[in-house]
Amino acid sequence: MTRVAIALALVAGCGFDTLERAPEPQPETFDDLEGAATIEGIQVLPAIIHPGDRVTLREPTRTPRGQPAAVYIWGACDGALEGNGWGRETSWVAPAEPGTYAVTVNISAVGFDEPSRVIPLCVVGDDEESCPEPGGAAPVLESLTASPGSFVQAQECAGPCETALDAGVGAADGNELRYLWTTRGGNVVGDGAAVRWLLPAVGCCTESFTAAITVCGGTGTAATGQVNVVVIPG
Repeated sequence: MTRVAIALALVAGCGFDTLERAPEPQPETFDDLEGAATIEGIQVLPAIIHPGDRVTLREPTRTPRGQPAAVYIWGACDGALEGNGWGRETSWVAPAEPGTYAVTVNISAVGFDEPSRVIPLCVVGDDEESCPEPGGAAPVLESLTASPGSFVQAQECAGPCETALDAGVGAADGNELRYLWTTRGGNVVGDGAAVRWLLPAVGCCTESFTAAITVCGGTGTAATGQVNVVVIPG
């Protein structure tokens, strides 16, 4: 039996009908944050940010009732994210110095036109009204791969299933790059553009796990993306 056939059989055993394709989720507008600014489709409150402010960031859409909930993976090149960072709303504490800073979000769900976004946030001093332009050209995420991209756990994994994550990044005006990996499940080993990902064990059902990367370039610039790995019980 092929790996795809095994996956279909296991999904059917977990209570899904393999003969009918579920309707594709269409994001719906949710509630707005009163007084928020909107940057790259993300609501930002307060609209004017000062050093040390606690900022609410919200993706204002949701999938229809009955569809799998979207998974949100937030990242920040500077400042600090609060909470677990998995929901459609998170909090970011601005750095102590004015400037432009990059926060990222990756949305793991069907139907979002822009599942990976970079949100430039302007932090102004007391006597300032705007920020300078970001420092140089932004890095470009040219590729993001997981190898292998799927496992049959019982047959291929003596311990945790392990995959290699590799990010191909284009030049960014000579700026030093930082690589921030975040996963929904498991642990990342190493740093830089190429790392290892030790995946969680699965029970009765096939599961898909998401890894996201934020590549930080010059001040206020970043690139981001996500990749999924499927683990089949076997």
